[in-house]
Amino acid sequence: MEVHLAGTGKDALPLGTCEALLSDLVNAAPHLSGSMGESVVIEQHLNIVAAPGLSGATAAAGGKAHLGTLRIKMRLRKPISEAARYHKDMGEVRAATRAATTVAGKPGSATASKRQIVTVQVVGCKGLQCRSGSAAQMAPFFHYQFFTFPERLSHTVAGPDPVFGDSAPYTMDFDDGALKYLESQKLDIVLFDDNAPMTGIERGGQSSGAMADDVDDLIGTCAVPLADLAKGISINGDFDVRGLQNESRGKMTVKISVVNPASSTVASRAKA
Repeated sequence: MEVHLAGTGKDALPLGTCEALLSDLVNAAPHLSGSMGESVVIEQHLNIVAAPGLSGATAAAGGKAHLGTLRIKMRLRKPISEAARYHKDMGEVRAATRAATTVAGKPGSATASKRQIVTVQVVGCKGLQCRSGSAAQMAPFFHYQFFTFPERLSHTVAGPDPVFGDSAPYTMDFDDGALKYLESQKLDIVLFDDNAPMTGIERGGQSSGAMADDVDDLIGTCAVPLADLAKGISINGDFDVRGLQNESRGKMTVKISVVNPASSTVASRAKA
């Protein structure tokens, strides 16, 4: 991780770097059980190694100058067993997609009739609940990954009833790989509270006492079944947001439409 002095773009001044061992996540025994309810937040204080030539840093053992420490917390998004299943499924999806895009070893067999535009719209949430403090102080944001496209990260909104109005179109070929994905997977939209306290510290800087380890920025996950899209049917509804113990954390309104651009073009020309 890099630490910079606040600035804009290339004008940001690099101050130093620090490292966290991702193996600590893998070695956390509770994750190995595969139970979402046993997810553990790992909290660490990392030494910030000063950037070369930076003055004012304190020399430390090993000859490297330290600026101080950076307090972080991290955890696996999914338990290891669940992540392994997901990556296995996605490996099969990618293999099917590669096979569908070749004929006799030549790429480009996908036809325009299979090409669809899937638009994922996260409208907002109602009645979100946080694990500590007042829900009115929440600052929810979400992220998800649809199919093999890059992850989508939302902006932050205030309060337990956030309106996101976030919409993202994805152009994809409905080949064997895509259909396998849609028929077998759910779209996991993960909600976090950007205003959640660090582990052991409540909002306002007060210690949270004996329940400190239970403090987390995860609000919950909204799992949207995608099977209807494989049939050309759009999705529109309010879906449960569930916490680590499968408890209700509120509702999320999600709309997912599927459109064949070739058919839309033909229909538009016919009307003209």
